[in-house]
Amino acid sequence: MDFKYPPEVEAFREEFRTYLDRIVTPELKAAMARSHDQTPPEVHAFWRQMGADGYLGFGWPKEYGGGGKSVLFLHAFNHEMGYRNLPVPVVTLNTVGPALMRVGTEEQKQEFLPRILRAEIEFAIGYTEPEAGTDLASLKTSAVRDGDEWVINGRKVFTTGAHQADYLWMAVRTDPDAPKHRGISLLIVPLDSEGIEVQPFHTMAGHRTNLTFYDNVRVPASALVGEENRGWYYMTTQLDFERVAISPIPQMERIVNSIKELFKDGLGPDETWTRSALASMIADLNVLQVLDMKTAAIVANGDVPLAEASMLKVLSNEFKLRHLADVVQMLGEPSLLATGSSGGLIDEWGQSYEGQLRGSSVNLFGGGSNDIQRDLMAIHGLGLPR
Repeated sequence: MDFKYPPEVEAFREEFRTYLDRIVTPELKAAMARSHDQTPPEVHAFWRQMGADGYLGFGWPKEYGGGGKSVLFLHAFNHEMGYRNLPVPVVTLNTVGPALMRVGTEEQKQEFLPRILRAEIEFAIGYTEPEAGTDLASLKTSAVRDGDEWVINGRKVFTTGAHQADYLWMAVRTDPDAPKHRGISLLIVPLDSEGIEVQPFHTMAGHRTNLTFYDNVRVPASALVGEENRGWYYMTTQLDFERVAISPIPQMERIVNSIKELFKDGLGPDETWTRSALASMIADLNVLQVLDMKTAAIVANGDVPLAEASMLKVLSNEFKLRHLADVVQMLGEPSLLATGSSGGLIDEWGQSYEGQLRGSSVNLFGGGSNDIQRDLMAIHGLGLPR
């Protein structure tokens, strides 16, 4: 069985690599290096340029402004961007957009999807709450219908990007008397709405996420995504796309290639252990590349990769954490120095190993905790009872 891209996708990859070589400027790289809390203007200009040149939507239907190509083109796009550590509006382009295509109203599709592909708008996700993280269906933020509007009250945590996004893809409880999985709806909430407060919350990796508060926030009835009280199904659809989108496989390919280059003239004093660890890393990476392509093919065929998305999310992110720890042990003290430090080691695209290790733990729970993903693998993959 051949797990490579079809020839036309490989041709696109070569074309896209040449394109990136041309438009990725030193100014863009410098802006990325100094920015942690806010997406700089240079990145927004970069996204708009790619949108204008048609690269953000190769795998989207033509009726929504895309290229009408297979989703494999979008997968190849994500891989090249990830390998080079280039910024992608992941939540907006790779998770909300595909979910909106499947479950949004026609009016919502026409309003938001072309603007996403032109990089004119950004979404944040409003799911997690102080008492509803792993058990997301326990969320309490409410939305009550008042004439032609919804009135929202509550709070969210880990609302990453809310301080700069235009809209929130928000889960709310619309039927407090229904079983907890059946009383949830999704709303598209403009983040400049009156009554929204956004407070910064910084992570161990040095990146900003947010605490958000909603006090009698009013949005039109048309903000409802799909059917009322069907939000749990829509959320799981979006999360399946998110679990695929946050796969760290291209980053791990970059790290493996960088390590091989460092050790091409010798494996150092702990040769036996280093050889074994590097072989294990490459073997695991090959397995994950096959699973990654299988999952992309499922999406390309119009299906939702229920079990496969969870498998890819769990295995790839645990792999990244485990093997980055091995990399730090292989390389020693220079790999523990922060980016820009004298004598520090970085990979081929300028990323420090300590920074990547420090930031890798977030995806053990981002997109749904790995423990819950194992339950989903058992239910959807093995057919076991809930």
